[in-house]
Amino acid sequence: MNWKNQEEVSEYVELLNEKLGLEPFTIYMMPKSVQDGRRAGDITGNYQWSADDIVIPDGINLPTVSDTEINTRITNKMWLRIRKKRDRKLLNSDVFALQDRVMTDEQKAYRKALRDLPATQSDPFNITWPTKPS
Repeated sequence: MNWKNQEEVSEYVELLNEKLGLEPFTIYMMPKSVQDGRRAGDITGNYQWSADDIVIPDGINLPTVSDTEINTRITNKMWLRIRKKRDRKLLNSDVFALQDRVMTDEQKAYRKALRDLPATQSDPFNITWPTKPS
């Protein structure tokens, strides 16, 4: 395990629980210093996670988890976040389509561009959002 950031370690732990058919949080993350009795408030924002920070109950043998599996999970969750954000933007632009209004070409294009997301994008970590018309 070479992951250092919380998101990667969190996905690793979640995947371990799933692969082993365990309840969520059977295997969980807790900084080693906290396991040893120190205060969580002493941990800085740039904490480097390690295998020592993963709490594994006795008798559990861990399956192999690849970097590809972790990165795929993180990417898929990012696409899900993008879809949710897109849906909120579409909902907020519904006012353009009220019965007593006529949508401008710019408003129609904006809503179409939102509906086309994420198919028009290739990198969920670098999304180009359409500009909302005024």
